[in-house]
Amino acid sequence: MDKKIENHEYNLRQFIHTATRWSLESIYNTKTPQRPFSMLTDFIIIANVYFDDFKNQLRLEIDKSENGKAFETDIKDRFLLGIKDYNIWYDKNKLDVEKLWGNENLYSMMFDVMLSTEREINKYFSPQQYQTDKAEGVNPYPEIFKDFYSFKLFEHLYNNYKESNNLLADFSFTYRKMKADGYIKTHYRPEMFKDWLSKETYNIVLDAGLKTIDRCTTKAKEINYATSKELVNKSVS
Repeated sequence: MDKKIENHEYNLRQFIHTATRWSLESIYNTKTPQRPFSMLTDFIIIANVYFDDFKNQLRLEIDKSENGKAFETDIKDRFLLGIKDYNIWYDKNKLDVEKLWGNENLYSMMFDVMLSTEREINKYFSPQQYQTDKAEGVNPYPEIFKDFYSFKLFEHLYNNYKESNNLLADFSFTYRKMKADGYIKTHYRPEMFKDWLSKETYNIVLDAGLKTIDRCTTKAKEINYATSKELVNKSVS
């Protein structure tokens, strides 16, 4: 495996190991003026550099004829299992993290890097698995949606709104309502959802940041949302 890929893997793995095993208070208490992100400062500083190197090298490795299925399995084993574990940990501890560190903190910064890493891997390896997961009733986006029902609710709303003349308001409502009801994970911020929508699977490009719930809610949307929940509940039960 190329060193640029290994460096990124090692940095993420060591951060995950430390961040999930030390208490939040213990890590917080290691902050100094020279190390504003505590004992984890070095991981944070180098993370984006290592990610850029990883992204560029992965593209080169994909083009090599000798890197087939075994390479795909190796990459997924190196990165996706650890990212999934951190996703679970972060979802459980997000409120405590923000109470201690604030909204912009080292845990969320590293999680953004992990999600970017996951997206980069899935760019090359996910389409077939995505279709398989859907067919088998598995949530293909566990980093975003609470469960398979939540994903199917999103897809139902997506199909209702994808040809809309007011995409921004309709998908703002979709995000805000699903987030409020717990169907979208608490850490998944509006800008992350907007970026994800624009990817090749859904290809919904919004021309501004998501609207607040009071600026995108209508009676018709509320009725459609309630009806969609009933229909999806019947289809997956």
